[in-house]
Amino acid sequence: MNRLLFNFAVAIALTSSACSVRLVSSRTPAGAAASIYNISVSSGNSQSVTVATATGSALVAVVRDSSGNPVSGVTVNWTVASGAGSLSSSSNITNASGLSSTTPTLGTVAGSNTFTATINGTSTSVLFSATGTAALPVSISVSAGNSQSAIAGAAAGSPFEAVVRDTYGNPVSGVTVNWAVTGGGGSLSSASNSTNASGISMSTLTLGTLVGSNTVSATINATATSTSFSATGTPGAPATISVSSGNAQTGTAGSALSSSFVAVVRDANTNLVPGVTINWAVTAGGGSPL
Repeated sequence: MNRLLFNFAVAIALTSSACSVRLVSSRTPAGAAASIYNISVSSGNSQSVTVATATGSALVAVVRDSSGNPVSGVTVNWTVASGAGSLSSSSNITNASGLSSTTPTLGTVAGSNTFTATINGTSTSVLFSATGTAALPVSISVSAGNSQSAIAGAAAGSPFEAVVRDTYGNPVSGVTVNWAVTGGGGSLSSASNSTNASGISMSTLTLGTLVGSNTVSATINATATSTSFSATGTPGAPATISVSSGNAQTGTAGSALSSSFVAVVRDANTNLVPGVTINWAVTAGGGSPL
């Protein structure tokens, strides 16, 4: 019978000479009944687990008929809708309670993963979701603020920013990062803090008072995993001028001295300041500067 249901109607026509019987048939596809079923979440929705791991509980969908009764023997197809994870079963049949289940392993990118359960041969489906959280921190690197220049003894214009990531490259929040000055003196606005939702830890350097290189390290707490930052201290505004050499010479009147007068300009931290215009003038005895 090709697994088809046949309905028969009998029509009887009577005439004066004979009677005839006419059979009328109609067909209903075997899968048509599935279109009146619905599918919904039974359990396991909205779990959160570490990326690249299986959820703690299976995703369970229930198939019911139009009266709300669970339906057994219905094929349910499971697919990954987003998140690039995988499923323990891509298709199975509902049990006596109308339940179909599968266990997902989430993708490696932190965030939303979604999965669809669909009644076979129909578009009737339900959506499940799970959230992947970052794995353990394994690396720390420069995010922003490296290689700045600022006046020696002053704060850098931007904080140093270090980012902590797991083995899949996801930023990891809530990780303690320790900051330390490793060269050039100076101080930090924070010696230790926790990474934010973007995996970022920050600290602002006040440079040492001497011109030149300043270095800072950022280290994941209780590990040797670290990264380095640098900043260059530049001279401040000129603050003093003093004799460097050539003072107190003796020479022939009307002749040039054998050595030049040399003055040196320094900032408030005694750093040499280049590029400063110096005006020379004779204040006694005549003569002229060259």
